[in-house]
Amino acid sequence: MSNDIYEFLVGKERFEKEKQFDEELKKIEEEYIEFFKSRPPKHKRDKHDRLYNHYLLVGNNNILKFGFENEDELPQELILKCHRAFNRIFKENK
Repeated sequence: MSNDIYEFLVGKERFEKEKQFDEELKKIEEEYIEFFKSRPPKHKRDKHDRLYNHYLLVGNNNILKFGFENEDELPQELILKCHRAFNRIFKENK
């Protein structure tokens, strides 16, 4: 789906927040890159494991939820940083 269509469907504010959250997750992944490089890739296109293989971002028009699958595979500090970023971007500033 193109960004323009997705922005139209979810609204500009949520679209911008999702972009911001994606950037935050990329920074967190980079901070823990040695951890991810030490793990095998889940997809052929990747050279190693990636953060996006572990989390879910699910929502409808009014509710957006963020969480992890198999939390025990990831450092607890990484999980907490991701949740803090989600809360800062989506829960605060309402």
